Amino acid sequence: MIRFLDKDLSSPLFISSGIVAELDTFKDLSLDPYGFVILKTVTLKPRDGNPPPRVWDGRCAMFNSIGLANEGLKAFLETTLPKLEEFPLPVVVSISPFSLSEVEEFLPLFHQNIWAIELNLSCPNVEHGHNRLISQDIEFSRKIVSKVRANFRGKLIVKVSPEMDNLPALAMALVDEGVDALDVANTYPGLVLDVEQARPIFSRIFAGVSGPAILPLTLKRIWEVYESVDVPILGSGGVLDWKDAISMALSGAAVVGIGSALYRDPHVGNNIWDGIKEYLNRKSLSWREIIGLAHDVVSQ
Repeated sequence: MIRFLDKDLSSPLFISSGIVAELDTFKDLSLDPYGFVILKTVTLKPRDGNPPPRVWDGRCAMFNSIGLANEGLKAFLETTLPKLEEFPLPVVVSISPFSLSEVEEFLPLFHQNIWAIELNLSCPNVEHGHNRLISQDIEFSRKIVSKVRANFRGKLIVKVSPEMDNLPALAMALVDEGVDALDVANTYPGLVLDVEQARPIFSRIFAGVSGPAILPLTLKRIWEVYESVDVPILGSGGVLDWKDAISMALSGAAVVGIGSALYRDPHVGNNIWDGIKEYLNRKSLSWREIIGLAHDVVSQ
């Protein structure tokens, strides 16, 4: 068992937000290797998302420009939320209010019996009006988090952007506002071109880069945040095999997200979890003991 945010989980792996659009789609995946799932981000109003193409498979990465396509809060409360009671794993609900006034509109959700909410302040494929990414503005992020924290009694996770000059400063500010955990991090902006047409593939020009190419960058961000704050870290970005997952834990991640790897192999979680268990058994260590272990080794 893995203890995370006061809940006993069967595994330190989770399915990252945005991978599965509809709850029923999880039936097509083996959930055995996962401890919990994070649902696709919900916004106040329904969103059609960005024009296609939305996903592009590169040689060492996957590019996406989904644009937070989702059913909106009203439909989520009416159709998706009632199904969560029957879901076999703990569920984190991901939301993205674009302003302080929108936070008020999420009150019906905050009053539900929800284990945890992920506050996504870092989607790179939408315009927020205040800033390209909310989490790039520390003071505005503090205000959003403070308002959510004042109205939600469950566990509060904030998903931050890797596009920060000083991510530790943001992490410390959010912890001061009462967040229970930090999801580090979202995709990085990148560009992919159609050389025959001499133009960008995506309508918004830049797209989010995920997959194994960003793993070293993600590990750096996790390392920095682990050194700065004392709350659990959800590691997100670049995990393809069990060594990647172990690397995230050694860098400081308490739990590890599986995302774009599922598009290549829907059963990848089984292989990763089996590899983790073999590693821990071979080293005579528990998962808890390897979280942040590389920091201790370096300081010796």
